[in-house]
Amino acid sequence: MQSPSLSRRQFLAVSGAALCLSGQRPCVLQNDALRLCITLGQEAVAARSLENRLVGQVVSLPPEEFLLEFDDGSSVSSSRLEVKLEEASEGHAKLLFLDPSGLEVRVEYRLSPQAHYLRKQISVRQARGAARRLRRVELENWRGVRRPWNSIKADRLPYGSHPIYCDDLWAGVEFVAAFNKFGPDGFTLCSRPGNRSIGAEWVELHSTVVGVAEPGKVRDAFLRYIEDIRLAPPQMVACYNSWWTLPKVVKQRDNLALIQELKAAMFDRHGVFFDIITTDMGWSDPRSIWEIDRSILPDGFNDIRAIVEPAGGKLGLWMSPSEMYPPVCDYDWAEKNGYVVLGREPESSGKPAARPWPGVSLADPKYRNQTKEQLKKLIRENSLGHIKYDGFLAVEQRPHHGLPPGEDSVEPLAAFSIELLKASKEANPDLVTEPTYLNSIVNYISPWIVKDSDTVWGNAEDCVVGIGPAPEYRESHTNAREFMIFKSIDDVWLPQNALHYFDIIHVDAKEGFPNHAALAFGRGRFFVSTYLNPKLMDEEDWRIYAGLLRWARENAGILRNTVVIRSRVELGEPYAYAHWLGMRGILAVRNPSNESKSFTIDLAKAGAPKELADAVCYTQYPYRKGIATGLGGRSQVAILLGPWETVFLEIVARGQLKEPIAVGARWYRESDGTMSIAPDQNAEAVRLLGPDQADQIVPVSPRKSSSFAAELIAQAVRQLPQSDWLSAKSRTTALFPFDYPAEFNPETIERLKKAEWVNVALKKVPTSAFDIECSVSIPEGAVGKVLLLVEYPGREPRPGSCSGWVDDRPATLDQSSSDEHIGYFDWTGSLKPHESEWCWYIATVGGGPHRVKFAGTAGHPNPRLGLWLWSESDLANGGISTKLPCSQPAVPQYRDRIERQGVCLLNPAAAPEQANP
Repeated sequence: MQSPSLSRRQFLAVSGAALCLSGQRPCVLQNDALRLCITLGQEAVAARSLENRLVGQVVSLPPEEFLLEFDDGSSVSSSRLEVKLEEASEGHAKLLFLDPSGLEVRVEYRLSPQAHYLRKQISVRQARGAARRLRRVELENWRGVRRPWNSIKADRLPYGSHPIYCDDLWAGVEFVAAFNKFGPDGFTLCSRPGNRSIGAEWVELHSTVVGVAEPGKVRDAFLRYIEDIRLAPPQMVACYNSWWTLPKVVKQRDNLALIQELKAAMFDRHGVFFDIITTDMGWSDPRSIWEIDRSILPDGFNDIRAIVEPAGGKLGLWMSPSEMYPPVCDYDWAEKNGYVVLGREPESSGKPAARPWPGVSLADPKYRNQTKEQLKKLIRENSLGHIKYDGFLAVEQRPHHGLPPGEDSVEPLAAFSIELLKASKEANPDLVTEPTYLNSIVNYISPWIVKDSDTVWGNAEDCVVGIGPAPEYRESHTNAREFMIFKSIDDVWLPQNALHYFDIIHVDAKEGFPNHAALAFGRGRFFVSTYLNPKLMDEEDWRIYAGLLRWARENAGILRNTVVIRSRVELGEPYAYAHWLGMRGILAVRNPSNESKSFTIDLAKAGAPKELADAVCYTQYPYRKGIATGLGGRSQVAILLGPWETVFLEIVARGQLKEPIAVGARWYRESDGTMSIAPDQNAEAVRLLGPDQADQIVPVSPRKSSSFAAELIAQAVRQLPQSDWLSAKSRTTALFPFDYPAEFNPETIERLKKAEWVNVALKKVPTSAFDIECSVSIPEGAVGKVLLLVEYPGREPRPGSCSGWVDDRPATLDQSSSDEHIGYFDWTGSLKPHESEWCWYIATVGGGPHRVKFAGTAGHPNPRLGLWLWSESDLANGGISTKLPCSQPAVPQYRDRIERQGVCLLNPAAAPEQANP
């Protein structure tokens, strides 16, 4: 049956006449966005209705305000209790419900003048008689309100509190855990308070909230609400974390050497530093409750603090709310000392219970109180600026210390976990909280954690394996991270400035850092989690990171407002993150593929203001180049992206331009402070624009591109007899992590490889032979690269070999593979169809025409072959001086004189037919 839905005028006419005839009393809360009407009868609520004034529609609601269920099986609904209106105004109403047994329930509604949402707070007490235990509560009842209601369903455990929504309405419980129900016939907002004792004092239950929106803009409305309730406005924080660099048990020598190297490379050379340096797992004494292990850190953190604080940073620490990591907790010791240890209970067979890992219960008041006090002590004694809370047992099956088992344990445990965050903030109100323990991977997540935390770890795994084969593995890693971010946008409704995803992880190979870091800042992250091993960084990498951090701090105001333009990154489709403040926009755009791609950005969909007019667009990273002029808020901007290219676009009204730019060319600041330009291919003129000067047109000689071409001549793949099969090893992890301060060099890698491969078994695998030939033409003065991809579907690395010839002469091939890199398989399986292992074989050629051949073997019965041609031109030659003054780049430049273009000759999805031996 369809729920009643009247227009505003119809509702007022009908309800007004009915109330006059019946003598019922209306209680109305209202502002310009919504109107709640509660009609009171003689002793009960007779009717409720909510008007969404943004769309002019009224929804009739059930009259029930709540339902309470107690542990003795009894229940009480609002319809059975006498009701009194204690207070009423347009912004506040208070109803008191009374039961002859002494039970009292207070329901308060609050509506701020400008808010598009209404808050409801229920409080309960047993004014007379014995205390009762409250097991379950229906906090809000919208049964019978038919809509296509939806909510988030990504959590592993179904306890995360998420908004329930339709096209123009949303509602939720303002706590991280909830037991809501929804369907096409309506919804209920429910709580299980953990058999909470209800006595003579008022007990506040979790508040609920209902919001209104314009059609199709319900998520935007919810995000505006989040800005009102979050703990604090976003603050730009660059946090270095030692995980994946230091050993799992930290040693004083390693920790000190790491911090010294970080400061020398970043602060001493570039004058900026991380806001926070966090020591991850491995610092605590396993036979204590979060005390420093003086056997490995005899000086505690005093030595590294003396380095970090003069550079402008603060120390941070990792901890586990439920002590869930065996290397840093001795569970035998904990059990003998009276703590409640979980995950070690024997089953009826006498064997240990099947459980992923053990832990210590947060419901144990001895453990919880000691943990809170020790956190405060650590924070105060070490002037900590950050705590990472990692690992939480969200539900328990064994009752103890008043905690009920099963689902009834969920909300108390969640509340206990939040006590740790509050205790930390009590010790240092400026401390940054990072509760990674709430996540859909292990338990659940909720947008309402921002009421108590500065940042939220999104649902994107620690570090998934790379997808979309790239010659530099870090680009594939970025692809996979982006895939998971795009997926998580629908898993937790929060602004990008409240989320982070371990955006920078650079610990297993030297190549690919600049673009990886640039996109982390370009996404609009305000908590820039940075996991890097300085042994893999060079001076160029540090220059890029330091410059990006300085730029992000200066542009924090605009970066906090983000629109994500998603794509099917797994298919190599470009995408963008757009940020706007007034008439200025910054767009981070990336091409996640091995060939040049055209990409058109619809500025309206990118969030541009309608009023934007006569705007210019130019790139700021990795080079400066004018793209377009005369843009409006509904314009489309077309750009050409090179293979694996990441660019930052600046869009600003012409009248607000603050630096000279060149449209149709890259431009550079020369040593004398003047501008030189490198015109685009085929450009006949370059347009120079400046803030205090008239436009100038500079004629140029066209730079032709006709000599860049390629053609596939032949390809063949055949299976080899079993006698020629190659031997493959099982998948092994990256070799270098956890071995700081070892040097990253061939000798180190060989030593580590021998140690790791001691127990690695080899097995013969079906093997194929391949031959592929192509002709290419490279512009004179450019460098060409012919890139052969041998891809193995699935999760197992396979052996292979390849030889190459250029113009019938043997060629030296560069090689890079996906093997032995950091990465985990996504537990949801969403990445699995796109997972593969691979090896690249790359031949370098000079200008002019060439014939290139590859021949080799691959340890797979059906390898996928791909072939691309790149051309890289150095624009340093042939630059044109303008004698105009030129500003310094706002963003660090990266390979700004190199122009790369790429074309695909053979898509690996189109693998050739196999020939049997």
